Amino acid sequence: MKIDHITYFGGDIEETKEFYGNILGLEVQKNDGKLWVKVGDEYIIHLSSSPEAKTGGKCHFAITEDSVLDRAKRIKERGVEVFDLVDGQKITLERIDPEIKQFFVRDPAGNLIEFIC
Repeated sequence: MKIDHITYFGGDIEETKEFYGNILGLEVQKNDGKLWVKVGDEYIIHLSSSPEAKTGGKCHFAITEDSVLDRAKRIKERGVEVFDLVDGQKITLERIDPEIKQFFVRDPAGNLIEFIC
């Protein structure tokens, strides 16, 4: 048994593709107007446009990799807020510590994404 995919809702599909592909640096495939994001060896995150979707909460998905330092720097350099959550409080990371172990971002629709090592 395994998880086949997770669906997240967002806004503009092209803006979402730009964010997940060029800003986060993940592999994105467009199929029938929907986006699929590759994590590891599989396309597991399904992004679909929905104007009535509620986003912006604490529900999120997490992506694990050996080191999150380069990805955090890449995202911050592209103007996206990189932050941590401590006791439920958001703390913006003004500079990226070389020992960083996790961080969060929000996609253009407000969905929360965690990167962790």
